[in-house]
Amino acid sequence: MVLSRRVCAGLFVVAVWVAPPTTGTPLNLRADHLPTIPVIAHNLATALSGAQGTLILRVHKHGTNTPRYVTALEWVDLADGRQRRLDFDARGRLERDTARSYPWTKLPPLPSAACRCDLDPFTNFPKPPRISLVGPRTIDGHPTLRLRFVVTEGPLPSTTDMWIDRSTYLPVRGKVAFRATVVSGRHVRQVGPTITTTNDFTWLPRTRANLARLTPGR
Repeated sequence: MVLSRRVCAGLFVVAVWVAPPTTGTPLNLRADHLPTIPVIAHNLATALSGAQGTLILRVHKHGTNTPRYVTALEWVDLADGRQRRLDFDARGRLERDTARSYPWTKLPPLPSAACRCDLDPFTNFPKPPRISLVGPRTIDGHPTLRLRFVVTEGPLPSTTDMWIDRSTYLPVRGKVAFRATVVSGRHVRQVGPTITTTNDFTWLPRTRANLARLTPGR
């Protein structure tokens, strides 16, 4: 999972532990009710499975207090692992235009692996996080469901917020915040600034024009 990792009045928060979802046919939902977390997990896995080979993923990355980048733009072909990335400096000037490929002979054909970003937090944590459904929110005209995944143990406690499109169940936005920790005897303390990374996801049809975005200079 790439390090490349909030609640209004009237909304409720339900904290549960969820087992990894299984793929299959999306579950039917009533439009006037929020789905349960297991239903969201199931439908997210199903949507990501269907996206492979049919869609191109565009990722806009924003980093805060991290030396890796200020902002980056990526196009990812989930079918074959090809990726193109544009890195920009603090003034918005293009610094690098690079392309790479991750053949499936060396990398499992998982959307998160091809993207090198977290598309399914239900399955991508080494230990089960605490999961809560924060509530609905509209982002750029997309009604979404906001989920929160909290990890309190280990060297990098983190909070991951994920916004899922209520219609397609594909991720729209992911935000990760964490601080490193130092363990000294029985004492654990956090050090350094809070590192925050936000990924905005746009799912594009697999057209010739969109595939051309994977070529540097296009």
